[in-house]
Amino acid sequence: MILTMPANHENKATVVRNTWASRCNVHFFLSSVENKTLHSLVIQNDTIARVIAVYPPTFVHSFTPILVVAAVQEENREALWDKTKFGIRHAVEKYSNYDFFLKADDDTFVIVENLRKLLRDLNPNDPFIMGRRFRPHVKQGYLSGGGGYVISRAALLRIHNGLANDTRCAGREHGGAEDVRLGHCAEVVGVRIMDSLDEHGLERFHPFSPASMMSKSVLEATRWFMSYNYHKVQTGIECCSDYAVTFHYVAPSDMYVYHYFLYHLHPYGIHRDFHDVLQLCNRVMIKGAT
Repeated sequence: MILTMPANHENKATVVRNTWASRCNVHFFLSSVENKTLHSLVIQNDTIARVIAVYPPTFVHSFTPILVVAAVQEENREALWDKTKFGIRHAVEKYSNYDFFLKADDDTFVIVENLRKLLRDLNPNDPFIMGRRFRPHVKQGYLSGGGGYVISRAALLRIHNGLANDTRCAGREHGGAEDVRLGHCAEVVGVRIMDSLDEHGLERFHPFSPASMMSKSVLEATRWFMSYNYHKVQTGIECCSDYAVTFHYVAPSDMYVYHYFLYHLHPYGIHRDFHDVLQLCNRVMIKGAT
């Protein structure tokens, strides 16, 4: 699920669709007005009252070319929580057979293959969330919204039920920091935060761009981040795992650059992909046999 807004449909959301989102099994955008080029999911008139009873009105973009019923009244940070709640409900209703769910923004860049690697040995029936862990506001911490976070299937169902039935989850409340509210609800319903560090203790989910994450001066100037981060902040090349999953505040033009470097550029003589190495070994063995 990808949060966006009308002003970003033709640039950010479109670029996300054209790059990393197309590598997911399914993806949909959450916004406030129809956009036919992104395709939109309709909220049927006879279900609106039921939806609004628990979730303030919004709508979802998906790849189904049908009409849409409006939306949040105003686009601002207060709408992020409303969109996220609706996205959770939509995921439960339409994709409950999927194992894991990713929430991201329209300026988040995701390396989907690294996300699959991270999740391949994890159990979707284990109620957990995973992302960039911050310290304050919630006892077990919460996950950066812009850096993206993963919700297991079991966690999604628990959070969905909590939003509908547990007043502590703020399911009927409008506004507030989306990531903090999600983290609070997760804790209330018994969903734990699973650490996302790699085997070297390096972070996989990043709330800033690669350039910012590598810059000691930039991060030290962002004082809230240094105090919020659950783990010790590292800079330079050690800022980020070799199997990083997300970066945030990535401009549309940079997304295309990242996509090119990741999926098209091949430095001659450097084989980083396992299948490339196997092919090289096979060629060497065949040549040796002849």
